[in-house]
Amino acid sequence: HEHSQAATLAQDALERELGELRLDATWKKGCVSFMTAFKNRIVDLENCRGPNNAITDHEQRTWLSRSLLQHAEMRRAFGNLESNEILLASATPTAPGAAPHNLLPFHELHTHMLDQAHKIDAAVKQTAKESRRVHEAESSRPPPARGGRHQGRGFGRGRGGRGRGGSSVPCIEPEKWATMT
Repeated sequence: HEHSQAATLAQDALERELGELRLDATWKKGCVSFMTAFKNRIVDLENCRGPNNAITDHEQRTWLSRSLLQHAEMRRAFGNLESNEILLASATPTAPGAAPHNLLPFHELHTHMLDQAHKIDAAVKQTAKESRRVHEAESSRPPPARGGRHQGRGFGRGRGGRGRGGSSVPCIEPEKWATMT
């Protein structure tokens, strides 16, 4: 009796966890990690429920679609997959009286979503890499020259010596000038 009560508590906790699991800003590990964690919780719940109370594909789809709502790319990928299923079902003829086209089994849906998660994580990694490269390039440049009030107009030091900058007239030191006059 204790084991069944413990199993029931564990089952309730896993169902609650699956219902609350979200791929949002609080999830820091990437989409692939999220999909793996989701699948692990499904497997744990299947083990708690046993063969007589299996998790339906509908339950799994519902949990997954809710968990992806806050992540734009994964939500879009899930919606595209569902749209493709509907399109395929409408394009596939069925015999009169036959059941309509079934949706993908959840394990196939999960495999497709895991593929999308790999692509999204790779794109995020590439974007971060490019951003780091740009930041490193910007930080390795020498700082812009700092000048006085008249910077860039030919006055001041660093722009051709004394007086008006940029002239090709040689500058004579004051001591030498004094001896010449």
